[in-house]
Amino acid sequence: MEMIWSFIKTYWDKILTAIFSASIVFFAYRQHMLERTRLKLDLYDRRRLIYSVLKTFIIEFQIGGISALKEAQRSLREKTKETKFLFKENDGIDVLRDELLIKSMKIILNRRKLENNSLSNEEKDNIVNEEAQLMQWIREQGAVIDSKFEKYLHLS
Repeated sequence: MEMIWSFIKTYWDKILTAIFSASIVFFAYRQHMLERTRLKLDLYDRRRLIYSVLKTFIIEFQIGGISALKEAQRSLREKTKETKFLFKENDGIDVLRDELLIKSMKIILNRRKLENNSLSNEEKDNIVNEEAQLMQWIREQGAVIDSKFEKYLHLS
């Protein structure tokens, strides 16, 4: 037993240094894991917001039609500015957002064209057909949004 006490007395400072160093490494690791979890939660919240805004855009478009489109488009543009930075490029979420904005703007412009009384019936028919195709495409994007966001909406 004296030998152990002698060893401890001789190397006391080195033992404390080793214990202190191990404690620091442990707490640093725990802090790293905590920050990693916080980052995941923050990314999840920001991605979830973009998902909700995209889905809301589709729903508002379906319910409110053309009259709600301008306001929904403004909201979509404002609330999804960070899309490019929050998702991988090959997921195509930023491209989908841009396509929704472009195609919804085409619908608004087509409506303005239809208000022009100098168009022939054939031109009006072409505009109406294009508008119908655009509206159908936008309606179909609800399922596309779900599939693109599937891997981002899980906290794992």
